Amino acid sequence: MLHKLLAYLFISVLLFLSTSCAVFAQQSGSYSALEKPLSYEGQSAVSVAQELIAKKDYKAAMKQAEAAIKSDPKSGIPLMIKGFILDRENDSKKASSIYAKAASLSPSNGYVLNAYGAHLCEKGQFELADSFFLRAAMDSNYPLPY
Repeated sequence: MLHKLLAYLFISVLLFLSTSCAVFAQQSGSYSALEKPLSYEGQSAVSVAQELIAKKDYKAAMKQAEAAIKSDPKSGIPLMIKGFILDRENDSKKASSIYAKAASLSPSNGYVLNAYGAHLCEKGQFELADSFFLRAAMDSNYPLPY
């Protein structure tokens, strides 16, 4: 139980930090890990999705994640959110596919790579997870490389 709570808190912090950095990127243009900053609509949908995830309203959060994906189809961040929701809904197979796509769209974004690594750890794929954690740590804008 404590492991699940800690994992949930960790992912929540990651989601918060990823959207905070995306806002910073939109304001300063200096966040290199994002290929392109999220649009205003995408950022808003991601923020609302995070709030709904915190309330465990995964159905409404998924609608917001889908809206963010529609607004920013070439960004891995909305897909990362969707993958997280699918994990919470115990649909690990779909989550794996979504996380893989997120990592391919944002191959240098530490938040996306770390989220995929955490998902892989939950599935027991530790060696593959380690490779994504190492890639995440290489993102100089990722604040949690340890």
